[in-house]
Amino acid sequence: MRLIFLLSLYFAVYESFSQEEREFRKILRPKEVNTDLSDFRINLYDIKTTTKSYNLDINSDGFNESFILSKSSDSDFLSIYNHKYQEIYQAKLDASGPYSRLYRISIQSISDELNVLLMYHFEGAIKYLKHESNARIYFITYNKKNLKFLNFKKGPIFYQEHSNHRFEYFKRFAPVVLKDLNNDGVKEIVFKYSKISDVYSFNSKNNDWLSL
Repeated sequence: MRLIFLLSLYFAVYESFSQEEREFRKILRPKEVNTDLSDFRINLYDIKTTTKSYNLDINSDGFNESFILSKSSDSDFLSIYNHKYQEIYQAKLDASGPYSRLYRISIQSISDELNVLLMYHFEGAIKYLKHESNARIYFITYNKKNLKFLNFKKGPIFYQEHSNHRFEYFKRFAPVVLKDLNNDGVKEIVFKYSKISDVYSFNSKNNDWLSL
């Protein structure tokens, strides 16, 4: 019964997510990577940059929190600051190549007391004899009125694109749906692609997301 329900849920939202997938690919498709070996010396240095600040009032107290993505030569770090510019959280995000960046932040209510931040992160692209790019979702769960509790969870890869020198091509895009599947008052996060489904359920006792 659960599989039938998830399949019917998937087909109901597939039409709207098809356009989102096209826009996603348009935005994230990287430019050609320069493979000229004269630029190889750049790998000898530890390069660090910081993106602009994304400001959101995530706990509805009238003050914006700030989200800043810091980049080094091999890692991305997400820092969250309160309205007093005090860092309240930092997390490391996977980065597998150039052009990694935070693509979207979505605030969703999963219960009467809890919100979840869905962090859409493009991990970058690799282009040397092949093209490979991935995007992953991270969950940050918190009380709607209190930011003292922040739960960080590394979610699944929801977008993959691969090709090689033999012109073999593979693409996978898994739409994200929030739905209370077991009627317990807390929404699950569902990723659905073809016959494969990933379901994440928040365990209030352990304050953590469980993959079902």
